[in-house]
Amino acid sequence: FQPERQAELWQKAEDSYRKSIALNDQYAKAYLGLGSVYIKRSSKLLDAATISKENVDPRSLQFAEQAIEVYEKVLELKPNTGQPENIDQDLARLALGIAYQQKGAILYYEKDADSALSAFETSIQNLESVKQVFEVSVSEHESYRRYLVQSHEYLGTAYQWRGRVFESIQDFDQALPAYQKSIDAFNQCVVNGKDSPDLIIQNDIIAKYCQPKLEEIQQLYNELIGGN
Repeated sequence: FQPERQAELWQKAEDSYRKSIALNDQYAKAYLGLGSVYIKRSSKLLDAATISKENVDPRSLQFAEQAIEVYEKVLELKPNTGQPENIDQDLARLALGIAYQQKGAILYYEKDADSALSAFETSIQNLESVKQVFEVSVSEHESYRRYLVQSHEYLGTAYQWRGRVFESIQDFDQALPAYQKSIDAFNQCVVNGKDSPDLIIQNDIIAKYCQPKLEEIQQLYNELIGGN
């Protein structure tokens, strides 16, 4: 891995995905790959701003919006005939939830609470929708469990952001229910993945993220309850 070449490598990846789309504009996986590049580039810029305490690079929001655009394109494509499910469209909706979450985070750091809340609400709508799909599918396709657990993971984060925005504007009547839903989602992340043999679920999703987040938000919720 060469950090100094990261931007160059991302640009090469973007160019490759765009060439793939030019050859076949119905190829959903190329759009999904392109969107993931945009999200990574957006996240890198947002992370740099939060560390430096400086303004967010405008390209961060631009990349997030480009990701939203390509993910929405997947939802417009014709389903792959002959397949019992169109997993690419389900993954696009999961990715849309992530992309709107990224957009909301940027808007939050730009102190645009109303627009941030709107983005987080759209994120939640997409994640709640696709979560229900994965809940049904996982009984027949155990490999979908990772997607189900991820949907709970990202829902927990979206509700946490929602609570954070409301807390920042002193609207605790809205912040507390948002944090409670975050707790519920992170708990479901742990519950739905705890017996899975999938090491990505166990080590990367639950151990590194959902379980610590569950404890963090529960403590925050308890402190807010005690102070209000």
